[in-house]
Amino acid sequence: MRHRSIVLAASLLAALTTTGCEPPGTREPAATDWRKVADRDLNCPGGAAEVFGGVDEYDIDQDRILDQFVTMRCRTAAGSPAAPGQLEVFKGGTAPDNPTRLAVIVHHGQNLRLTGCVTFAGLEAFTRGANGETTAVWGAHWVAAGKKKRLAGYEYRNPGQLAGCDPRR
Repeated sequence: MRHRSIVLAASLLAALTTTGCEPPGTREPAATDWRKVADRDLNCPGGAAEVFGGVDEYDIDQDRILDQFVTMRCRTAAGSPAAPGQLEVFKGGTAPDNPTRLAVIVHHGQNLRLTGCVTFAGLEAFTRGANGETTAVWGAHWVAAGKKKRLAGYEYRNPGQLAGCDPRR
């Protein structure tokens, strides 16, 4: 009888897999289309947004779920200078088709040409960019005081001490 149960379970699993039905907990979660999110958030002409530098993950809000740091910008014509970047942070574990934004650390209106590099130290995140010929570094840390918990961004005053971001990137 035991042999029959094992054979039946294996047959059922094979049938479910070949028909596209998967046992609960075996399917990979849907991936977020970050370019689509960038199109939505930047409102670029013709939907010409891009995500660059990769998507970095770090548990900035300390809930034990990795949050996503996404650097985005509007695409420019070949040979044109890069458009100003925007760095947004999304709460980990939220719906991939509509991720919950925790904060905009650097807004494209600040006119920084971001490198796409995000680094982390302790409970802080940092990104590097240029404002003309001047290097600028922006940081963010989680503020958990009182009822209002949020991610607070700030300009980091000593860019020479930032490790992990290649300024040529």
